[in-house]
Amino acid sequence: MSEIRKAIQKLGGTHGMDMVQLLTCSVDSADEVSRTCMVTPVNNNLASFRAQLMPETDDGILILPSAGSTVQVLFSTLNAPAVIQYSQVDKVLIIAGDTELSMTDGTVQVMQGEAVFTITNGMFNFTNGSQNLTTILQDILQHIAALTVSTGTGPSSVPVNIADFNNDLTNLNQILN
Repeated sequence: MSEIRKAIQKLGGTHGMDMVQLLTCSVDSADEVSRTCMVTPVNNNLASFRAQLMPETDDGILILPSAGSTVQVLFSTLNAPAVIQYSQVDKVLIIAGDTELSMTDGTVQVMQGEAVFTITNGMFNFTNGSQNLTTILQDILQHIAALTVSTGTGPSSVPVNIADFNNDLTNLNQILN
């Protein structure tokens, strides 16, 4: 059978060519680890099948579609089915070596080595190992606000602009988590 098909393709000038088609599907589930999703064709009697979300499970861009959303799947005679368009996504990952950018609803996170920068619900958080930028800045402002200096007549009082430092601390807590 394959020899007959090959002969027909040669006569038609399509032998060795990659034939592609696009199929609209509904997403049943997505698997971040395997970089695939299960989809069911819409308006078609074809069975559910697994489609790739990225060519390999290493570096690259991964878009995880939402269950129940619509995707466009590219079929090819030479490659596995691959999702190329999305109506709704749960997560986007961009991975390059030891650097990763992750986006979900309400959260953006950038990780590089031990450094992690996160924005969640409009609040920033930056950590590097066990160090947290918010805590360090809060400590600095609290130390300045409590600053006293020894003088010839005894210790000074807290800074005269203590209200400004307390206001700075309040403002800092509104943007840093």
